[in-house]
Amino acid sequence: MIIELPEKFSKVYNNGWYVIIREGVLEIHGGCNYRELMNQVTYALKGRTRCYYCHKIMRPEACTIDHLFPQDFGGVSITNNLEPSCGQCNSHKSNMNEMEFKVWRTISSEEARKKYCKKAITRKMTAKYDSKRIDGFDLPRDWVTIQKLDLIQKATRTHGEARYLKTCSFIEEHNKLPVPLVLSQNQVVLSGIAAYAAAKEKGLKAVPVIILENVMFYDQ
Repeated sequence: MIIELPEKFSKVYNNGWYVIIREGVLEIHGGCNYRELMNQVTYALKGRTRCYYCHKIMRPEACTIDHLFPQDFGGVSITNNLEPSCGQCNSHKSNMNEMEFKVWRTISSEEARKKYCKKAITRKMTAKYDSKRIDGFDLPRDWVTIQKLDLIQKATRTHGEARYLKTCSFIEEHNKLPVPLVLSQNQVVLSGIAAYAAAKEKGLKAVPVIILENVMFYDQ
């Protein structure tokens, strides 16, 4: 998929690594905090002074980043899935997706709102833990594809041990990943290092991925 990018963006890190947008392609040269990078690119693209949901004007330091499709159900950190949000809207949205939250906002009764939110999240939980589904993510179908694991490259970055062990347990129980891997155009893992390592350890042959066609990774 093609992710939304600003016309210009660049950042140089103290260790000499850097990122830059050239001719519509985001180049990542060396390791960096991918999630933080996506937040910064999103702010450069969409600003950080108006809430996407309620349109309230915010101070930049009060702005938060919300995932339109929630992280707990496969919502990855890419600009297409990130929007500036006030803290109140971000909190109220919880694990609903954008469309569910829009419906929730039209409901006047607090009790009815709670019931609607619970039903929406339960539906997603059922899909996530359904071992018959290879993904079960709350994401647009055209974002995700299935890729052979041996075609994917791992950048020279470490993963969190706790997340790795948790993912191993999920694979053992459901025989699939709880999140899609995010790959650059040249098939390097940008997000999901722990999930990639767990998939290798547990012998998964193919995994769900989101390939960012206008992002390139260059290890240094």
